[in-house]
Amino acid sequence: MKIIESRRLVYGLIAWMILSITPLCLGAENNILRSQGLINPGGNLKEGYLLINEMRIRIDRATQVMDDRGAPISSAELKPKRWVYMEIEKDSVKTTARAKKIYLLPYYVKPAEKQRFPFMK
Repeated sequence: MKIIESRRLVYGLIAWMILSITPLCLGAENNILRSQGLINPGGNLKEGYLLINEMRIRIDRATQVMDDRGAPISSAELKPKRWVYMEIEKDSVKTTARAKKIYLLPYYVKPAEKQRFPFMK
């Protein structure tokens, strides 16, 4: 009986340690999300937002828009049905996300090809 109770105690402590460490690991990114996606029709650059992966992404003057080599380009290049890689900052108060960096991609980049693009993490 005591062996079973001690095993439960050890397993319980291990589970508690894993669950207590997990929020610290996930919170280290400061609400930064990196994702590849397709620009959907329906966004409006004049009003300052795009629809990417069916999410409304705010774009402002601080948003850096670059091509696949990292060279700056105009935000007018961001058109529907084009692939992008983006770094967005989720707003915890509002249900919106603000783009920090957007990279225009020539095509969908498979996981095995990510090393060709140094900005992809």
